[in-house]
Amino acid sequence: MPSFRCQVCEENIAKYTCPRCKRKTCSLVCVKKHKYENKCDGIRDKTAHVAVKDFTDRDLLSDYRFLEDTSRKTNSITRDVIRLEKEKPRMLNQLIREAKNRGIDLKVLPYPMTRRKTNTTRYFRQEKIIFWRVDLVFPQASVKYTEKRIDENTSLDEILKNYISPTESDPVIRQKLKQYVRTMSDEIKIFLLVENRPSNDKRYFELDSSKTLKQNLTEKTILENPVLTIVLKKNWSEYTLLSEEEELEVKEKLKLDIAKPVVNGKHNWSRQNLRSSNNRRRHRPRNRNTNYDVTP
Repeated sequence: MPSFRCQVCEENIAKYTCPRCKRKTCSLVCVKKHKYENKCDGIRDKTAHVAVKDFTDRDLLSDYRFLEDTSRKTNSITRDVIRLEKEKPRMLNQLIREAKNRGIDLKVLPYPMTRRKTNTTRYFRQEKIIFWRVDLVFPQASVKYTEKRIDENTSLDEILKNYISPTESDPVIRQKLKQYVRTMSDEIKIFLLVENRPSNDKRYFELDSSKTLKQNLTEKTILENPVLTIVLKKNWSEYTLLSEEEELEVKEKLKLDIAKPVVNGKHNWSRQNLRSSNNRRRHRPRNRNTNYDVTP
């Protein structure tokens, strides 16, 4: 059996062969070095071309296992209840309805996406309040913070107080946001990205910090949860606002979207449908000798 020298150090006899690039190495040090220098992950490329003259039983077995693995993964996806779930959970539908009642068009992403899985926005029926997950972006400090559940009746000033107040904010956060802390409140603006626009033509809403979160989100489309961008005066020009015509067009489109009913998959659990269903159940004839409903 012919021996080969290590293709990394070129000193010792090679003991290993990389499954991906077929380089010969002699030790763990050389293996790591070849991965770093050649940006090789060491994982065999199962779809690499093999010439017919070089095709062996090992390649045939490899292809067979590759097809088996593909079939197994396809089958597992078709069995995944969560991925196949077309109906939104009842709590999520209720949240979307309550947002629409407030004039907010709440859009949700498919479940496997990160923003859908991490969104902590909830509607609490007893308090009749939406608690929003709010992302706060401070571009001039290159940091981002997240409030997992903010009462919709909280003003934006109260939210920002925990971050840029010279006395009430956390000292660690205050140090990171020192540019904002040293700036007067009237030289800070809060922007919200306008959804459903091309990525190369971004527009923003300017929010009123003295108003509540609910008031600021009214007549706007929100994707999963609000993302507020807090900007210093010197950078205001980088955030283009909607013109009056564009804003009117957005509001008209929003009214049409909000007017659409929220349907839970195949079932529309409206009061009218429930009432008619209960009436049919109530007037259905019943046989007293049995415990089952019977048709006439």
